[in-house]
Amino acid sequence: MNKKQKIAISAVALIVVFFVIGFAIGKVMKKSDNKKGGDTKIETKFANNDKKSENSKSDDNSKKDDNSVKNNDSDNKNPTNDNGGSTTTDNNGSTTADNNGSTTADNNGNSNNGNGNSNGNGNNTTTNNNNSSNNNSGSNNSGSNNSNTQTSSLSAKANASNSWNTGSGYGIQYDFTVTNTGSSTISGWMISYDVPAGTSVQSFWNCNAKIENNKLIIDAAGSYAESIAAGETKKDMGIILMSSSNNPITGAATASSQNKSSGNSSTSGNSSSSSTSSGSVNVVTNKAVSNHGKLKVSGRNLVDASGNPYRLCGVSTHGIQWFGQYVNQDTFAYFATDFNANVIRLACYVEEGGYLQGNRDNMRKLIFDGVEYAKNLDMYVIIDWHILNFDPMKHKSEAIEFFDEMSKKYANYDNVIFEICNEPVGATWSGSIKPYAKEVVATIRKNCDNLILVGTNNWSQDVDDVIGNELDASNVMYVLHFYASSSYHQDNLKDKFKKAVNAGLPIFVSECSICDETGNGYIDHNLADAWFDLLDDYNTSFVTWNISNKAESSSLIASWVTKLSGFSDSDLSEAGLYFKNRIRNSIK
Repeated sequence: MNKKQKIAISAVALIVVFFVIGFAIGKVMKKSDNKKGGDTKIETKFANNDKKSENSKSDDNSKKDDNSVKNNDSDNKNPTNDNGGSTTTDNNGSTTADNNGSTTADNNGNSNNGNGNSNGNGNNTTTNNNNSSNNNSGSNNSGSNNSNTQTSSLSAKANASNSWNTGSGYGIQYDFTVTNTGSSTISGWMISYDVPAGTSVQSFWNCNAKIENNKLIIDAAGSYAESIAAGETKKDMGIILMSSSNNPITGAATASSQNKSSGNSSTSGNSSSSSTSSGSVNVVTNKAVSNHGKLKVSGRNLVDASGNPYRLCGVSTHGIQWFGQYVNQDTFAYFATDFNANVIRLACYVEEGGYLQGNRDNMRKLIFDGVEYAKNLDMYVIIDWHILNFDPMKHKSEAIEFFDEMSKKYANYDNVIFEICNEPVGATWSGSIKPYAKEVVATIRKNCDNLILVGTNNWSQDVDDVIGNELDASNVMYVLHFYASSSYHQDNLKDKFKKAVNAGLPIFVSECSICDETGNGYIDHNLADAWFDLLDDYNTSFVTWNISNKAESSSLIASWVTKLSGFSDSDLSEAGLYFKNRIRNSIK
């Protein structure tokens, strides 16, 4: 063997040695990486299933859920499959999937154990996150007395309770229930669904909702449903979607939760809007009810319990079936403190997807909550049976049932006022509204003597029709509505108002704004000032429309603002800024 051959053999031998060493190092690193249970990504193919379900799994070091189990439309051809396309994959854990869209994933490591199970079938989803961490003087020890175990299970269900054709697509109302089937309290949660492109959120209540990248994301930050005790089910959450599909939620959800524990939490998901929890604000500038007690009518005037003239000036919700998220104590407290408002009006739509069209239970709860929030804040509250564009006789029996329940429930509440017909249309005072009011007022009077507001014909404009034909009942006021920039609501309507007041009728303006009669359009501040100066002259109470961020002129909150309280002036609309100043200066 010559010298060149020896050198070549030596070089080959070195190469082999380096290769063996490199391979051994790689195996060690791979083994080390596989111990990180929270970093393992599992991809599972579902047979005959084109819906995607992204399921979080936890990493106890980062406290974030940022891995997912994904499904696609490829066929599963595992030869050991005996259940119509189900598969089992082991990777320091296991994943089981079937054609019904259910998934179970377990990822087990040495120092961090994260076990996540997600079962999705249609619109039902269940997520179990079992996270255990043991620490003793900086080392992991299963026998440590400082161990902290968190266990939670989240089951969510979406039900399409109502839908309607909008002409360009569909409006769909979904009701949600979320159940904690685990052994510890969930202090926060999030669920998400894939939805068709172009789907948008119109409104939501008792939860937060938004759409990002064709995913509907729902959480309950700041609502009554944010915290769920073990075994508890939260209901009365809902959303309204606008979509090209009449059922845009068809697949399983991705769900995640956050657990309460002693010093540790596992956080997942993002809140869709910022808010604060109801019940945290109790400081108000206007001790309305404490100072003035139960209100009553004396002649044409509203007076307090001492018989002194008193004026209510405040704000109305929008339809609570659409904007129920604003029925919370922190929102009301903002208007009590910053606007100096002394009354809140709860707009309970009768139709339009409202109380008599599939939303009864949700809206009852919102009313019950709203009354309590107002009471806590020392504010008056109007329960508004919000009929719109029809004869109140159409739902007389339902109105009697509604006000019988409400007047019994709030018989001892000095702050509650009943508004029995918002805006009748096509109904004369003598032929329909008065006979209707006579029966409803009699029903309320069997239970309590609280103030009652009665609407008038033609969207509560024809108050002068009542002159000389009033109800034979005490503590009743007649309702006028106006929108100050409307060409239909100028001198003729002002004359009706002045005629009624000068005839001795007690008039209450339970809805008004500074735009036109559609609740939208141009705002004329001069016309607005003329109307509210007139109300000032007669010391007439008024409630402005509306607490929402709907993209229209009458909304008090700017359309891009999603928070529910703590509004700055830049968060208010043009109408919001106007009424903040007007109401503050109207209440003496």
